[in-house]
Amino acid sequence: MTAQMRVLTFLLASAGAVANAQEPRPNVLAGTAERLSTAFTSVDALEELRDGRVIVVDGRERSVSIGDFATQRVATVSRRGSGPVEYLQPRRVFRLPDGGLLVSDPANARFLRLAPDGRELGPWQAVNGRGRQNTMTNLSAAWDARAVDARGRLYYELLPGPLRAGQSVSVPILRMDPDAKSVDTVAGYTMTPEMQTRVASEGGRGVAIIRSRAWPSRPEWAVAPNGTVALVHPAPYRLSLITNGRQQDGPPVTVPPVRVTEADRSAFTDAESRVPRGPSSPAGSEPPRPAGTPPPTRKQGGAPLFPDVMPPFSGRDAVHAAPDGRVWVSRSGHATDTVQVIDVFGANGQLEERIALPPRRRLLSFSESRVYLVYRDADDLEYVERYLRPRR
Repeated sequence: MTAQMRVLTFLLASAGAVANAQEPRPNVLAGTAERLSTAFTSVDALEELRDGRVIVVDGRERSVSIGDFATQRVATVSRRGSGPVEYLQPRRVFRLPDGGLLVSDPANARFLRLAPDGRELGPWQAVNGRGRQNTMTNLSAAWDARAVDARGRLYYELLPGPLRAGQSVSVPILRMDPDAKSVDTVAGYTMTPEMQTRVASEGGRGVAIIRSRAWPSRPEWAVAPNGTVALVHPAPYRLSLITNGRQQDGPPVTVPPVRVTEADRSAFTDAESRVPRGPSSPAGSEPPRPAGTPPPTRKQGGAPLFPDVMPPFSGRDAVHAAPDGRVWVSRSGHATDTVQVIDVFGANGQLEERIALPPRRRLLSFSESRVYLVYRDADDLEYVERYLRPRR
């Protein structure tokens, strides 16, 4: 599809009740939309360069591209491989304080560093206080990096392996400071087996049977530029803001239940069959293993496990921290829904507004002045769009 300009109005969805009985303030976000004409298979991440061009990560194609809205030119950045300016499994992209970027690459246990103009500079790997690289630290960071703050500190979580029934563990949210060559824990939450997306059961003769769990109800988080961790809880649905070890909990938000339908189950099963398994993730969504540890014998088996009711939100991409400090949470919906609903929380943890995106769009990322969405057409091809970001 050729690029086109059009005026777009973000419609408000009906506001849910909040604990203090105040409805979110009505707001209409109007702006001029632009679209890259190049289609992608699965847009997983995007970051804006200083000149307005964008770096786009396509997880299914395992590609990194640089797109120019002005010229409509899209070019591939580097190529797949393990060379110093190559990547095997691009996953996320983050902007650094100097305008450069980091592309996470867990298959190579590192990040690819890009210059502010998008040129490849080489691999980036953290070192400890003695100047030595820690492969497992770099692998864990690349696997689940979530943000880089205004001081260049990288945030990620350390996920556990498969949990047994009745077991619970604390998941630390870690902050890596490249300048200080240190890693510290800034927040965390409790994980149970019901929160994991893969369920392993003994299949006999040392074979583990792996089943998928659809839409697990678990906390998700993002990080604001100032380093504040926005931790969103599903039950009760609320936002906690954690700054320098101090936590501020917003009031619970009441949401209507979204009961899982047969169409939802079919759509999830179809999507699972199309997802490629990454080289560092034998089961598709587990944390990486230490070097030299042989992978267990696995096989997919059995139908996915489905809940009766979806959680208010689902997946790490459901929570975004905007540059202005507000937190956008993409709400769960049915497979047949064409409109994505977003809850927007303020700096005090209060729900401020509820926004409905245009049909067949989902929230992707922010820059200082723009909001980026992904449009999926009837052929399941994805296109990157951008709009002016709302000002408070």
